[in-house]
Amino acid sequence: MHQYDIIPEDLRKYLANFGKHFNKKLCDYAVSLMMKAGPDGKPQRIKPMTREEVDALLKTNGVELKNNVLYDHVFVANMVASDQLGSSVADAKHHALAIRDYIDDIDKAEGYLFDRWFSDICGLGPHYIPYWEDMI
Repeated sequence: MHQYDIIPEDLRKYLANFGKHFNKKLCDYAVSLMMKAGPDGKPQRIKPMTREEVDALLKTNGVELKNNVLYDHVFVANMVASDQLGSSVADAKHHALAIRDYIDDIDKAEGYLFDRWFSDICGLGPHYIPYWEDMI
């Protein structure tokens, strides 16, 4: 049995089209689930950054990405905004640098951001796994 024999057909189609990377639909879905502690400490959804906003953030701060694929940088920008901005990532300049650190990390496997996200989603439960046919 090959490792891909156990992958559902719709996920196999997604991977055949986009590899282990975020297209716009999957990025939008992933970002829609991201939370940050609100002023009262309770989780609240983040305000998503668009591709145009992320590209402007990078350009304004003089940060160039060498290894971005599709919408991976948009996923990362929102992940950093959700998990680190205002804490270990203090400002816009460091937000842009953190995006580059994730995207251009030279010792990570191809598609590691997708793998990490998919592992997290699977851990949250089957109702979080996207309908892959909707993501293509």
